[in-house]
Amino acid sequence: MAFDCDEVNEFLNEVVQAYEILYRENREMTDKVEQMEKRLSQYESTEETMRNTLVLAQETGENVKEAARKEADLILQNAEQQRKLILEDANRALREAEAKYATIANEMAVFRAKSRINFNSATTIIRWHCFTGHNTCRDNNRSIR
Repeated sequence: MAFDCDEVNEFLNEVVQAYEILYRENREMTDKVEQMEKRLSQYESTEETMRNTLVLAQETGENVKEAARKEADLILQNAEQQRKLILEDANRALREAEAKYATIANEMAVFRAKSRINFNSATTIIRWHCFTGHNTCRDNNRSIR
């Protein structure tokens, strides 16, 4: 069997052309795959960044809530301490005022008693002077009985 050189050359030209087309398509597909892999890598990186950002945002939110709870508890504790101090001061002031009132009431009772005694003594002395004939009870046309 003998091969015709022209047919063989034509066949080889077809093979070369088909190979060049396949090689070019393969190269284009390889470039597209590389581009797609780059884009996929970028998307994966973006996804990872977004996940990390979301986790960080959640942690930050929890930290802010916890800090707010702690601050609220601290404010309530301080308010309770202030309330107790104010109440203690008010009770102390009330006891002092009650003690002062009792002292003043006692002093007033003593003053009244002494005043009555002094009044009664003065009245007795004046009556005694009047009954014993001293003229001191009739000054300015007045008489004391």
